[in-house]
Amino acid sequence: MTEMMPGRSGKAGFHCESVTGGVRIRIPTPRNWFVLIVLPFWLCGWAFGEGAMIWRLADIFRSGGAPDALLYVWLGGWTLAGLFGGILLLWFLFGEEVIEVLGPTLTIAQNIGPFVRRKSFDVSQIKDLRLAPLDSDAQSGMSSFALKGYGLLAFDHGIVTHRFGAVADEEAALQLLQLLRKASSSGLQASS
Repeated sequence: MTEMMPGRSGKAGFHCESVTGGVRIRIPTPRNWFVLIVLPFWLCGWAFGEGAMIWRLADIFRSGGAPDALLYVWLGGWTLAGLFGGILLLWFLFGEEVIEVLGPTLTIAQNIGPFVRRKSFDVSQIKDLRLAPLDSDAQSGMSSFALKGYGLLAFDHGIVTHRFGAVADEEAALQLLQLLRKASSSGLQASS
């Protein structure tokens, strides 16, 4: 059974489904319209710059010269920036966060189509599952550039605090928190 749990704002809620041994929650990536409008134009400029620099390198090699090391450094940095921009655009267009509580395991994954980044945690080792509102920079969407480490929920695992649950508002985050606690027979609970 799948059910949609919208937030108060009616924006990105989450889809909850019962699966054998637990629950799976899918959270579509919140849309950042500024990024979705500006980034394709930036990527066009990036592609032009990348092509021009590769053409320049080819000219240098054809003439028998040797390019400066700075040219290689610039091209490497430019290429990495373009890859990051492309991944960011794909994240905002097709990304989703998938949270599963299956038996004693909590799994948090970020999916962009067939590409998945997944972390699993033993529920018994999770401490202080809580609502953790974002600071003002993160609320404006700046934290979503990291593609990880953002969301309105947090928990401690060892000495590391993990953030997740990128829902639209605190009401949806509270619904998600209650659902996760209910789904966990081992006790995903807040600290006392």
